[in-house]
Amino acid sequence: MTQVSLTIHDNPPMGVTVLSFEIEVTGAALQPGDSSSQPVSMLSGPEDIELEHLQTESALLASRSVPTGTYSGLMVSLANPRMTIQNQTGATLTLGTQTCSDQKVCEFDPKLNQSSVTVQAPAQPFPITLTMNSPVVLKMDFNINTSIQQSDLSITPTISLVQLPPPNSSDGSQGDEDMELIGQVASTDPTKNAFIIQRGMNGPSFTIATDTNTRFDFGTSCSAENFSCLQKGQTVKVDAKMKPDGSLLAFEVKFFQPPNEMSFAGTVTSVSMGATTSGFQIVLFDEESFGEMGSFSMGAPLTVNLASQATFSIDTSG
Repeated sequence: MTQVSLTIHDNPPMGVTVLSFEIEVTGAALQPGDSSSQPVSMLSGPEDIELEHLQTESALLASRSVPTGTYSGLMVSLANPRMTIQNQTGATLTLGTQTCSDQKVCEFDPKLNQSSVTVQAPAQPFPITLTMNSPVVLKMDFNINTSIQQSDLSITPTISLVQLPPPNSSDGSQGDEDMELIGQVASTDPTKNAFIIQRGMNGPSFTIATDTNTRFDFGTSCSAENFSCLQKGQTVKVDAKMKPDGSLLAFEVKFFQPPNEMSFAGTVTSVSMGATTSGFQIVLFDEESFGEMGSFSMGAPLTVNLASQATFSIDTSG
C-alpha cells in the first residue's frame, strides 16, 4: 500500500463574473491498469466543494492508502452545481426558470450536462505506477471558464490532472503547492503536537501534524499562538503540505470561530456607507466556517450591517 492524496483546484474564470461556484464531488475512483481489478475509491462519501476561492491553492479531497500497482485513469463523478454570479452584461439574463437583472447578484442551479469525467491514459499523468512507501499527490483542476457554456450557463465539466513532485524533506517541501482544509477540530494530541480535523458535518477526517515552524494565527483569542491554542470544537483553516511518509504537516493554522459561535467567510461584493448605518454584502464560500446557520449555504449572498462598536483586523498572510 502507498499513500495517495487528491486535491482540487480552480482555473481562474474569464468573461462571466462568477462569485461562487459550488459542486458536489460524489466519487473519485482510480482505474487499475489491469481490467480484472476493481476501481479504488478515493472518497469516503460525497463532498461539497466551493471552487471560486481555490484559484491560488487547492482543497484536500482525500488522503488514503491505495494498493500498489499501475493505474490508467481517474473517474470523477459530480452532481448539484450551484453558482452565484454578478450580471454585468447590460441586459437581463434568463437562467432556466429564473431571471437576473443587470448589475444584480443572482444565485441559481445550472444544468449539469455530464455527471462524470474520466481522465485516462494517454492523457497525463497516466499511466502512473504506485510503489510501496512512495506517496503520490494528484492535483485535479476543474476549469470553471471552459466548463460554463456561454449559451445558457449550463455546466459541461472540464477536468485535468497533474501529478505533483514528491515531497523531498521532512518539512514537507513541495514547491508552492498548498493543501487547504477548513473544518472542526475533533481532537488534539499535545504529546505528538498533532490534531484531527473533520470537514463538514459528516465529512472526512484528517490527522495533521505541527512542528516548531507551524504558524498559529488566533488573533486576540489566544495570545500564546502555539499548539495550546487548539481546542476541540473550534473551526480552523489549515494550510498543509505532505511529508515524505505521506502524512500531513501544517505550516499555518488559522482560527475561524470558537464552538457555538458564528463567523462568516466570503467575497465582498458591495459596500454601503450611510448616515446612520453602514454595511457590506458578501457571497459565502465555506459552510464549515459558519457552523449551524440554518438556511444559509455556500454561494448565498449575505448582507452584514455593522454595529457602531465593530472592530476590524487585516489579514496579512494572504
